[in-house]
Amino acid sequence: MKILVFVSLLILSKFVLAQNEVENKMFIPIIPGCENIQNPSKELTDCLEDKLSELIHQNLDKENLNRLLRNVGDKKAYTKFKFTITKEGKINNLSLVDETDMNLFLEIKKAIVKINKNYIFQPATYNGEIINFSFNLPFRYTIK
Repeated sequence: MKILVFVSLLILSKFVLAQNEVENKMFIPIIPGCENIQNPSKELTDCLEDKLSELIHQNLDKENLNRLLRNVGDKKAYTKFKFTITKEGKINNLSLVDETDMNLFLEIKKAIVKINKNYIFQPATYNGEIINFSFNLPFRYTIK
C-alpha cells in the first residue's frame, strides 16, 4: 500500500511540474508562412515582421503612394507603427510610434483592411489562454 501511495505521489508531482512548465509559456502570433518555426523564438519574430511587411507591401496602393510622395518631393518614406493582433487573429489598433511619414501610415492602414479580409493569424497565447498581442513594426517604402 505504501508503494502504491508513493508511486501515485511521484506521478502526480511530475504532472504538476509539467503543467507549470506549459502554463508559464508565452506563444506569439503565427502568420501564414511561419507555421514551421519554433514558437516562441527570435526566428519566429523575424518571420512575423518579414511576412507582415511583405503582405503590407503587396496590398499598398503604390500608384497613390508614389503620387503623394512625389508631391512632397520624397522618393523614400519610413514609418514605425504599433498594432495588436487580436484574440480573433486580426490586426487592430494601429497607431504611429514615431513622428514619421503620415502618407505612408495612412496607406498602410488601408492595406491592413485588405489583409484582414483575406487572412486570419493564429493568435498569441499565455498560460494556455488566447490573448491580444501588441507589436511594433518599422516599414520603409521607396519609389521605383
